[in-house]
Amino acid sequence: MSKSADHFSADHLTEDLRGRSVRGAAIMFSANAGRIFIGIASAAALGRLLDPEDFGLVAMIAAITALFDRVRTVGLGAPTVQRASINHQQVSNLFWINAVFGLLMTIAFAALAPALHWFYDDGRVVSITLALSLSFFVTGLTVQHGALLRRQMRFRSIGIVDLLSEVIAVAAAIAAAIAGAEYWSLVVLNLTTLVVRLVGTVVACRWLPALPRRGAGIRSMLIFGGQITTSAFVQSIVDRLDRILIGKFVDSTALGYYTRAFFVLIIPINRFHGALRSITVPSLSRIQDDPGRYRFFFRQAAQLTSILLLPAVALSFVAAESLALTLLGPKWGGSVPIIRAFAPGALVAAFGPVLSWVYFSLGRGDRLMRWTIFESIVTVCAILFGLQWGAIGVAVGYSAARVVLWPASVSYCFSGTFVRWRDLGTVMWRPAVATFIAAVGTFLALLKWGDNWHPATQLVGALALFSCLYGVSTIALPGGVAMIREMFHLRSEFQMIGPKKTNTNRQNQSSDDATGV
Repeated sequence: MSKSADHFSADHLTEDLRGRSVRGAAIMFSANAGRIFIGIASAAALGRLLDPEDFGLVAMIAAITALFDRVRTVGLGAPTVQRASINHQQVSNLFWINAVFGLLMTIAFAALAPALHWFYDDGRVVSITLALSLSFFVTGLTVQHGALLRRQMRFRSIGIVDLLSEVIAVAAAIAAAIAGAEYWSLVVLNLTTLVVRLVGTVVACRWLPALPRRGAGIRSMLIFGGQITTSAFVQSIVDRLDRILIGKFVDSTALGYYTRAFFVLIIPINRFHGALRSITVPSLSRIQDDPGRYRFFFRQAAQLTSILLLPAVALSFVAAESLALTLLGPKWGGSVPIIRAFAPGALVAAFGPVLSWVYFSLGRGDRLMRWTIFESIVTVCAILFGLQWGAIGVAVGYSAARVVLWPASVSYCFSGTFVRWRDLGTVMWRPAVATFIAAVGTFLALLKWGDNWHPATQLVGALALFSCLYGVSTIALPGGVAMIREMFHLRSEFQMIGPKKTNTNRQNQSSDDATGV
């Protein structure tokens, strides 16, 4: 196989999919753990060096840029990863489309600066808008190289680049804040992350695009990318509309509290899913024609999500005050009720990306687009209704919409596929029950003894008690010990994913699962 073909052929990956998946999971979660630690450290440092108004001011513009966050890629990273076969010229054409579109978006967003000045009635947003507009072009240059790394399941390179970009960016932002740059420190954080990621991704990938040519056969890829882009754009409107409305109709301080609450609760979830999606989507795409193997892999990944994220969100709700005051500092008490209002929606958000695995890996961009539009309309209505109660009302509206729509979203996603409700339910119920027991016990303990403790001590105590209650409850539940053993022996469990199945009983079980017996 030629060096050029190495970038595009994925047939060899199925031969050791089990090993690649396990090693990839270890690498990506290690890198993700490092990114979360860096994020927490940066939140603690910048939260003490900057004021809530600084965060709110940059968030006003960041909310607008985030509306176009996924649009800037034109959805063209997804087909590069998902397609069974792809060639050098097709990826080259997609690269140039991404680059040109990113440049056009940079110019268009920079032209919005006067309008944003009028909208927010704050002259500082003009220079911030001009600076952040560069992010579109930088991202456009990164898309296809990053997609090729994910297609080849080169998780070590992805993890190193992501971790390195955050370390350098946080260091630069803290240095800027110490030097008195105020809100510009957050602009430095954003742009440095993207530039370092671009350089690292290109160096790791070692692929150079050819000049664009007609007749490369990318029409179907553009259609799929367009569907993904439409879904992402609509979702981005919902995800950022709340901040735009708070910045316009409340004030920048309230927006600062709101964005920090979002950072504490939602960003770690997104980081987790970003790492897991890098593994699940390429892996599921490679086995999309084998229902038994597909459903097994899906259950394993969903179970890992349940075990880790359900207790994390519940603990954040129970220990919201000590969490905010410990991580962000004493002046961030205003974010506590917002964290608690976000928590129910965060539980649903923990599983929203699980459904996206199915949409992306099976090429069902049309259904994803339709559902996202419907869900977004409902969520926007809930946010607008909650706005009359300020930032906390917006958080409550967001959470309520997500919780109410969750059952329908699962049913719609699985409809017409070989994935079933029970594939999700069988791996969720034990972590859900154990989480509920641990949350109630920890809440009652904090209510009785926590008032006289320092926030950091209270947080450590809540974490220890919650972990003990969660572990004991899991062991006590039917099948709990087996679930724990399964997670500890994940490598052996992934034997089913590989093409060579020596265990006849497990092979038969996969066939039964595929037919729904």
